[in-house]
Amino acid sequence: MGNFNKLGMVATAALLLVVAGSTVSQAAYDSAELKCRSTIAKTFSKAIATGQKSVVGCNKTRDKSGGAADCNILDSGNADPKGKFAKAQTKLTDGVTKACITSGIDGDVLSEYVSCPEPCSTALALSNPLSSYADLGQCLACVAGEIAQDFGSASQGLPGGVPLSTDDGKCHGAIGKFYGKYMSTIIKDRTKCQNAEEKKNGAMDLASTGCATSDLKGKIAGALTKAEAGLDKSCPAAVLANLDSCAVTNLIDLKNCLKTDSDTAGDDGVSYAYEMPPTICPIGVDSLVRGSQSV
Repeated sequence: MGNFNKLGMVATAALLLVVAGSTVSQAAYDSAELKCRSTIAKTFSKAIATGQKSVVGCNKTRDKSGGAADCNILDSGNADPKGKFAKAQTKLTDGVTKACITSGIDGDVLSEYVSCPEPCSTALALSNPLSSYADLGQCLACVAGEIAQDFGSASQGLPGGVPLSTDDGKCHGAIGKFYGKYMSTIIKDRTKCQNAEEKKNGAMDLASTGCATSDLKGKIAGALTKAEAGLDKSCPAAVLANLDSCAVTNLIDLKNCLKTDSDTAGDDGVSYAYEMPPTICPIGVDSLVRGSQSV
C-alpha cells in the first residue's frame, strides 16, 4: 500500500501550497450526507476485512495441500473461489448507490474523494477527478481489494515449497489470522470513532477529530497484544525463511515488521474511507470546500 500513501502525500503537499494562509470553513453535513459517509466507511471496511480473510483462507489451503493459486490475487481462480470478496464489493457499490445516489444528495460528500488512486483509476478507466458517486463506489471496491492483496503479500507472501511442514504452516497461518485481525481492528475502531464524531459535530475531517490515531477503548492495543502472543505460541519451531513473510531472522523482527505492515494497511483503510487526495495538479481548490464557499 506504499503507492497509495506516496500519491496522497505528494498531492496533499502540493495542494497545501495553494491554500496556505487561507481559512476553509466547512459547513455541517445534513443527515442524508452523514448516512452516505458512514455507509461508505462501513461497507469499505467490511470489504477490506473480507478480502483479507479470503487471502488467509487461500493460504491455509495452499499451505496444507499445495496448488498453483496466487493467494494475493482476489479473483475466483485464486484467493476468492467462493466469491465472498466479490459479494462484499457488490454490497459496497450497492450501499453507495442507495445512500449516496438514491437518497438524492448533492456532490458535497463526493468532493472529499478527488482522485481514485492507482492502479484502480487506470484499471477502471475512471475520470480524474472523480465525477460521480457511482465511480466512487467502483473505485472503493477496487481499493479495498488492493489493500487486502498488498497486506497479504507483505505479511504472508507466497511461500515456495508447499505444502508446508506442520510447524511452518502453523506459524504462517497465525501470521494471517492474528495480524489480519489487528489490521481490521484498526480500521473498524477508527472508522467507528469518525462516524460518531461526524454525527455529533457535522462535517469534520480525520485530522480534526483525532480518530486517525485513536484507540479510546484499547481494542487496537489489545488486538496487537493477542497477535504478538499468537506468534509466540505458534512460531517457535517454524523456519521463518520458509514463510515468505517480512522478516526471516527472528520473531522479534517478524513481529515488528508485521506491525508496520498492519499499521500501513490500517491507516490506508481509514484514510480512504473518508477522503481521497488529488493526484493531478493543478486542480480546482474548490474541490476541497463545500458548495460555493471560497477560500
